[in-house]
Amino acid sequence: MKKLKMLWQRYRESSKKKKFLIAVILVIFLLASGTLGFLVASNLYAANKAFSPEGLLISGNPREPRNFPNPINGVLYTQTEADKWKDNLPLAVVVENHTEARPQSGLSKADLVYEALAEGGITRFLAIYLSADSRLGP
Repeated sequence: MKKLKMLWQRYRESSKKKKFLIAVILVIFLLASGTLGFLVASNLYAANKAFSPEGLLISGNPREPRNFPNPINGVLYTQTEADKWKDNLPLAVVVENHTEARPQSGLSKADLVYEALAEGGITRFLAIYLSADSRLGP
């Protein structure tokens, strides 16, 4: 509290130029933080609106019942979503997990991911895909 009183006293004793500069800096800071907060909140709202409770992109009618389980991971899909992958065969891909091969892409779209020890303490990912296509690789 004493420091706050000291800062207020220093502000009151400063010149008009300094007061104006401090006011401009505060206004810029408040505008920037408000804009940033608005952008973050609107992106979160848009992201929550586009995804189902399971975290999968909703494609089709969100009111359609989800009663078709994925045979690999058990996630429930609607009839429309299941029709896209029901005749596909699962695809298994091994992706390197060495530090020089990072970042890997496409692992988040996999239906199932295993991490297995390969050699010398290096692991590899085995990604199994059925319901979504993705670009793969390190």
